[in-house]
Amino acid sequence: MIRATEIRKGNVLKIDNKLVRITDYTHITPGNLRGIVHIKYKDIQNGVGGQARLRPDDKMETVYLDKRPMEYLYPDQSGYVFMDTENFEQPTVPKEMLEDLINYIRPNEVVEICFYEGNPVTIELAPSVIMSITETEPAVRGDTVQNIIKPATTDTGLQIKVPNHIRTGDKVKVDTRTGEFLERVNE
Repeated sequence: MIRATEIRKGNVLKIDNKLVRITDYTHITPGNLRGIVHIKYKDIQNGVGGQARLRPDDKMETVYLDKRPMEYLYPDQSGYVFMDTENFEQPTVPKEMLEDLINYIRPNEVVEICFYEGNPVTIELAPSVIMSITETEPAVRGDTVQNIIKPATTDTGLQIKVPNHIRTGDKVKVDTRTGEFLERVNE
């Protein structure tokens, strides 16, 4: 059990006998009133969102997850197939669980998948990943005076905004939490 003030974005908790992942967390302390904790969450099984207001001393049930390194293999009709790097099992992760996170994972890349009672429930990505730019507009001469950004497509199909000096074929670091360009990488 953890107190409401110890909840953080990304935690998996049990609320009303459902596994939920915290998507947003705000601790509000208005002037002379008692503080409140406002959380937004998403049900892991069906993807339905919800929100709750808690007192700072309310206690929530934490869920202990089994984290395993898994290698992404390929997509199929029911989801995405991963391979356990230790025992070579190949579970299929439902599409609803990954949503837009799959845009940060390339084939044969290893990520941590969290299991609860033998079923995959969530995935943990590194804070940033390195991706290749497969398509972007060429830089226009004279546009270097201002901080101009342009759309670009990565090797996984993710659409991001990059500075004007980035070209097709460049490698860039992308934040997996916000989807924003961080820096160009020289490899």
